[in-house]
Amino acid sequence: MQTAAEIETSDSILFPVRELIQLENVSGSILNRASKVLQTGERLLILDIKENVVLHFSDDGRFITKLSKEGRGPGEYNQISDICLNVDQTGYLVLDNLNGRILEYSWSNEHLSTQKIDHLPQRMFHRFEVLDKGVIALYSNSEEHRLLIYDTKNDEIIEQGKKIPQWVMSNTPLNIGPSPFFQMEDGIGYYEIFDQTIYKLSSSGISPLVTFDFSPIEFINLDGLKEDASITDNAETIHSKNWVSGIYQVNYSNNHLILRTTYNKVWFTLIYNVSDQEFQTFKFKEYNNVYALGNSPAEKLFFPLYPMNQNHATFISSWFKNKGQVIETNEEDNLFLGVGEISLPDQLKN
Repeated sequence: MQTAAEIETSDSILFPVRELIQLENVSGSILNRASKVLQTGERLLILDIKENVVLHFSDDGRFITKLSKEGRGPGEYNQISDICLNVDQTGYLVLDNLNGRILEYSWSNEHLSTQKIDHLPQRMFHRFEVLDKGVIALYSNSEEHRLLIYDTKNDEIIEQGKKIPQWVMSNTPLNIGPSPFFQMEDGIGYYEIFDQTIYKLSSSGISPLVTFDFSPIEFINLDGLKEDASITDNAETIHSKNWVSGIYQVNYSNNHLILRTTYNKVWFTLIYNVSDQEFQTFKFKEYNNVYALGNSPAEKLFFPLYPMNQNHATFISSWFKNKGQVIETNEEDNLFLGVGEISLPDQLKN
C-alpha cells in the first residue's frame, strides 16, 4: 500500500496530503461514488448519492455502520441529496429532495426529527448548509432562484439569491458538481458558477463578500469550452483579461479565496486576498486527474470533496487494475480517504 508521502496529485500545491486512510472493505461498506465527507470527533461520514446511503467509519478507516432507510415512512428518506452536521454536532441532517424534507439522525442512526420544507413543496433542492439552529441555506440546480435562506421554524424564506438568467438555465448540466457552499472562519461562503460575486451567508440573509472584474463571466460547459486561446504557464497577468469561463469551485484559507476556474479545457487556480481585494498570485495548474471523476486514464483517481473545515480538505482515491475503469469497489480494490491541508504557497504565508 502506498503511503501519503508517495501520493502525488495535481492538487499537491494547495492540498498536500497529510494522511491516507484505507477504508475497511467489508460487507455493507462498499462505496460506489463518494459525494461528500463529514468529520466530527473520531467519526467519518461518507455520503454515497448513487447508492443512497451514508457510511460511517472511524477516523482510522474502520467501518462502523451505515444509514440505509430508503422509503416513505417515518424516519425514512426517498433520495439523499446532501448531508450536514447539526448545529451542536450531536448528530447529522439528511436532505431528502424528492420528499421535500430534512431528517435528523443520531450517530447511531436513530431518527430524531423530520422537518418538512412546507413553504417550498414544488421545488427540488440539491445542496444545503446549516447557518444557525432552524436556519438553512438551500441550493437548487434547476430553479431560477438557486439560493434560498430558509427559516424552518417559521416556515418562511428569509432571502433568496438573484434570479438566474435564462441562458444559464438552458445550459445548466444535469451533473450538480461541487457544492456551492464553503467554510469560512466566521460563517459560510457561497458562489454561483455564472456570477462575478462571491457571497457570505448568515441567518439574517445574503451579503456580497467580493466581486471580481472578469468581463464577462461565461457559464462553464466542460464539453464545449472555447478552443481559440493559447494559455501558458507564463501568463502572469491573465487573470485581468477577458478569459475566465466561470468559477467552478471555491475554498477558503487564512483570509484567501482559492478559486478553481477553467478556460480552453485547462484548469487554473487563482488565489485572492480578501482583505487587500486583489489577486496576490496567479498559479497555472492542470487538474485533469483530480477532476476527471471516473473518466481519467490514470490508475489512481481522485474525487475532490467538500472541505471538512477551512483548513482541511478530503478526497477519495482508488487504485484499479484496469486503467480508465469507472469507480466500482470490490474485495480486490483498495479504497482510501485522503486528508489534505488547504495551504497557500509559501510566498503568501508571510
